[in-house]
Amino acid sequence: MEPVGGAGGVEMRRIWTALAVVLVAATTASCSFVPPSVPVRPDPTTTTVPARAGYQVLGGIEQLYVVNGLEGDAVTVSLDGTVVASGSIDRLGSLAVRELEQGRTYSVAK
Repeated sequence: MEPVGGAGGVEMRRIWTALAVVLVAATTASCSFVPPSVPVRPDPTTTTVPARAGYQVLGGIEQLYVVNGLEGDAVTVSLDGTVVASGSIDRLGSLAVRELEQGRTYSVAK
């Protein structure tokens, strides 16, 4: 019979110490991981617009947004020539128009 803390105890302590070192190293490595930068190719169907170059209209489900506008500008939203909504650009340069019929094509004019 081996005494407590004998050769078997020392061996177990070495195993646990090695395991702890591996876990600390793995945790540190995963926390400091920085993914490599990958160059992004521009989409040939889109263009980059400088700030305040003009309005940009974004569509959503039953809503649309006008962004990059000038505060106070009046905007109208039409469907088949009939004005269905209107509003003013807010201080952040945007206007949200909601409760539109889904699947239709709307025209936005300043």
